[in-house]
Amino acid sequence: MNRRGGRTLFAGLALALGASAPGTHATPGPAFVALSPGPSAGEFFVDDYLQDPGGWPTQAVTHGRGWSVAWRSTATPFGPERFILRRGGGAAMRDGVLSPRFAAALAEMLPPREAAILALLDPPDTAACSPGKPNPQPFERDGWLFLHDGVVDIEAITMQVWRADWGPAWEAFKLAHPRDYDGNGDSTRGNASEIYGLLFLHELAEVPGDPGGALERAIGHLLALAGADGFQFNAVALSPEGLWVARYAMSDADAYPIFYGTTTRGEHCVVDAWPGEGSWEDLPNFTLAHFPPNGPVELRPLVPGAIDEPGPGGGVNHGASRLWLRVDGSPTLGPVRLIYEMPAGALGSLELWTPDGRCVWARSIEGGRRVARWELPAQIGSGVYLARLRCGAEVGCARIVRLK
Repeated sequence: MNRRGGRTLFAGLALALGASAPGTHATPGPAFVALSPGPSAGEFFVDDYLQDPGGWPTQAVTHGRGWSVAWRSTATPFGPERFILRRGGGAAMRDGVLSPRFAAALAEMLPPREAAILALLDPPDTAACSPGKPNPQPFERDGWLFLHDGVVDIEAITMQVWRADWGPAWEAFKLAHPRDYDGNGDSTRGNASEIYGLLFLHELAEVPGDPGGALERAIGHLLALAGADGFQFNAVALSPEGLWVARYAMSDADAYPIFYGTTTRGEHCVVDAWPGEGSWEDLPNFTLAHFPPNGPVELRPLVPGAIDEPGPGGGVNHGASRLWLRVDGSPTLGPVRLIYEMPAGALGSLELWTPDGRCVWARSIEGGRRVARWELPAQIGSGVYLARLRCGAEVGCARIVRLK
């Protein structure tokens, strides 16, 4: 982890998870600031940063169609499980002056906030945005705010996740959580970020009390989609109990940066654009961060829970999945034992991926339930690696910790 300070770097997020039409990419998506209670005061005046037309709001120039402000306060009548959400069409700033509606939303949010997300963004698909909802992020469901940035095909996530046959629990969840942004009836348009957010909530419902694991399992589903080898994305999930942030960039370890620090009011603050002042940390790639109330940030390697264990909440093990993988003997100084299963007669591959997104070893395998002794390549050093089992369009992952 690197500590930086004293320089300005614009690293705005590039694309809301969605597409303007099946198989295409949209214009740049969210630029955000996420806030939650923190352990101590720091060096960053976030209020000045948000309200200064020469600071963060200038990103509205590249996100000219909308903004969103969402926050929680116990002073509101909504209760601890609800957030106040203000959305607006049009730029947050024009000719160096904040939009009156955006300025009013900031003024309403800043004094009482306990947890908040501010986003400047373009809708990924104008057909997906119903009247009164010009901007699709952050989402507010079940007491959570969810914001994501990355690239995925809307048709792929619709057909392979939203319409997947994962059994009665998944069908019941979808009935209780209908999509708001469905492309005016065309479900293979709209906003794939919303499907990702709902998938996170479903995984959390399957295994309550483990938001980090739910986020990892949701990412495991995404890695089973077409084009997963080139995925770059991050995600922010915020509740009154804390803030969870994931960063997962497969083909470019520098894509979609996340910076985090502490404000002068003692809050955790997460941004995607370098503020240019104070002390900030980079969130390393393949990392899951938890920012708990009244405690320091907790970092752990992000290992997508695609098929790490069978049973409820096991990522692509839901319903129709045909793959299973487990790693025995990790952490390891030498070989590991892989237990895996694919459909009989199928052909697949086992792969070893490094934390910076490189495949350093692969071999073809046959279907069935098998046990293999895996001697890790001698040239790889200590660290957390990813074992990937691939069969057709399905992909699953398990973590290997190498000691050397």
